[in-house]
Amino acid sequence: MLDNVFSLSSSYIDEGRVILSDEFGKEYGVYFSVLCAISAGRTSFAEIKNIVGTDIGGHLTKLETTYAFISKKQPVFDKDTNKNCLYQIDDCFVRFWFRFIYKYMHLIEQKKLCLLKDVKLDARRYDDTALRMKVAAFFRKHPEMMRSGYGIHGVSVADM
Repeated sequence: MLDNVFSLSSSYIDEGRVILSDEFGKEYGVYFSVLCAISAGRTSFAEIKNIVGTDIGGHLTKLETTYAFISKKQPVFDKDTNKNCLYQIDDCFVRFWFRFIYKYMHLIEQKKLCLLKDVKLDARRYDDTALRMKVAAFFRKHPEMMRSGYGIHGVSVADM
C-alpha cells in the first residue's frame, strides 16, 4: 500500500496541496508552514513562531476552531489553559500528508523514490500514534474516567 501512496501516479501527492490551498486561500503558505512545524515535532507556540517567522496566533486559532485540524494540549496539572500548551494535528489525513508526503515532495517530484525507503518504514510505525490519539479522544469524551494531557518532554500521561 505504501508503494502506491509514494508512487508518482498517487492521488495523495496533489490531493493535500490542492484541497488545503483552496481551503486556506491566499494565506495557505503560512498555514502550510505552521502545519509543517507541528508535524516535524515543533509543537509549542514559541517553536512554531520561530520556524514560521511571523505572527501565528490567528492562524493557530483558525486551524483549531474553524478547520478543526489541530488542538491544544496542556500539562495534566496545569490550570492555565494557555501557558505551556503544545499543539498537535488531529486530522489524520492532514497529519499523514504533512509528515510523509509534503515533507518529501522534493524526492517524489525528482523521481528519487528509492530514497523513500526509510520514510516508508517510519510510515508503518505511524499507526501507533494514530491509535494513541483515538484512545485519548475516547477518554476525552468520558471525562469522568480520567484526566489526560502531557508530561515531561511531551510524553502522554494520565491521572486515573
